[in-house]
Amino acid sequence: AGTSVSTNGRTLAETVGAQGIAFNWQTGRHVHSFGYGGSAAEGNGERLNHCEGDEFPDAGRPGSTMWGIDCVQTGGSSGGGFLADFSGGGGYLIGNISVSAGANEYHPTLGNEALDLYRRAGAA
Repeated sequence: AGTSVSTNGRTLAETVGAQGIAFNWQTGRHVHSFGYGGSAAEGNGERLNHCEGDEFPDAGRPGSTMWGIDCVQTGGSSGGGFLADFSGGGGYLIGNISVSAGANEYHPTLGNEALDLYRRAGAA
């Protein structure tokens, strides 16, 4: 598995640090999002930006299962993490910035399909 590869007896996560990951996380909680937005106000993609807020369901797209917060990071932030239980620099990845609409940004949740893929990748 990728996590067992080590240099000088330490894994990559032990060497450079890592966030946790959580699947099927309870929605509607306080979360933080991070991304490298491309606007001048966000540092032209060269500065890590941060938002936080209480999640709410995406009501703007019929059938959507995404959750969002009142924040919009511009192009370049897509794929940035949404972290729950973020404290002291660490938390649990529960989704990634995927869609912005109006003054909100949204993420899909990491459900059973993501968990299955994660397990398969770890076994490879």
